Amino acid sequence: MRTVLLSLFVMLLSLGGKAMTPVNAATAPSIALVVYEPDGQGIYHKRTNLPVNTMDRSATCYAYDTKAKRLYLSTQYGNYAIILNDEKAKQVKKDKNIPHVAGIELEERIKAVNNSLDVKFERMNADRRKFMADSVAAVRERERLAAIERERQEALLDSIRQAGMELYRSAHEWNWVPVPKGYVSCDLCEVAHWLTDSVSIVGIPDGKVYYLKEVDSKLGVPLFKIHSTTVPQSWQEYEPYRYHVEAFADSIDQVPLITDENVEETNMICALDFLNAIVAKAPYGFFQRWNWDHEYSMVTFSFSYFNTNKKTIKYIDVYWKVYNDVDDVRGTGHFKGTGPVEQYSSGTWEWDSSSYFVAGDATRMELTKVIITYMNGSQHTLTKKMILNDADYQ
Repeated sequence: MRTVLLSLFVMLLSLGGKAMTPVNAATAPSIALVVYEPDGQGIYHKRTNLPVNTMDRSATCYAYDTKAKRLYLSTQYGNYAIILNDEKAKQVKKDKNIPHVAGIELEERIKAVNNSLDVKFERMNADRRKFMADSVAAVRERERLAAIERERQEALLDSIRQAGMELYRSAHEWNWVPVPKGYVSCDLCEVAHWLTDSVSIVGIPDGKVYYLKEVDSKLGVPLFKIHSTTVPQSWQEYEPYRYHVEAFADSIDQVPLITDENVEETNMICALDFLNAIVAKAPYGFFQRWNWDHEYSMVTFSFSYFNTNKKTIKYIDVYWKVYNDVDDVRGTGHFKGTGPVEQYSSGTWEWDSSSYFVAGDATRMELTKVIITYMNGSQHTLTKKMILNDADYQ
């Protein structure tokens, strides 16, 4: 017998010197008489009489059956038989280094290779099973010792945690809760609110959180509303939130019962107070925003006006002056918007073109007067000092 490396074996068997063994168009059919294959745990299992396409990187040619034109090879994992075509059979037949055998002698050689593989892998599997058993025992012992140490560490950490919570409570307010950045949607108003890193709450009863959010602001007057939502999963998974709720569990549990019904009532009262405060500050309304431009020297203008008065606006005349950087007047005029604009609503007007033209050095506009005409024919004039613009409070 002799050992043939794959490259030499291929040169012997393959047309054109192919780089893989085995079994190509010139050699067919071929089978693994015996082959051992590993499972996921590294235990090898015996399989027999399998068709094959490739073999190991090296093989030992231990017999050739001239009559059957069958070449027998062994590898470190199996015992193979390859049936040669006439051309390849002639080449192998001339190689005196490969034993030409048949009958009982061939059967004994095949059996010897199979037995050798059986003994080899039986020993390997026994070693592998012992290694796994020893590993499992070692792991279980480590786990037992780790469990003892873990209990000790948990007791120590619990005492440290309790001390930390006491310190945390002394430095924080129970109703100002840390939360992860993200949107939450109110179940009552169905509006999504962006929260940064914390939120003021009223309570967290039965898996719902009632939180305060500034939902509007006009002329510097804020409007806060109580909103309701199921505690988001992202909050429940957020460690600072869980820590805060645990630290202040007693305070949160003592909050009076909150329901969606009494939240709605409270929000209505807050909204009325908000509107009353705006009316007191601007009894005839205010600009939500206004803008102007003078491209190609033509004045363009737009504005939005919020009516706080109980009388409905019919017309609104906005008077203006345009100045340059040294306060020279470069143009004057007025724009007239037509309503109606009812109380607590707004109107918007835009002039993309106009008959007003200003000098090229114009840089700023001032509103000098606003005349409001109501549906009943009455008028009210806002002087320059009375004109309020919500954008100035943002």
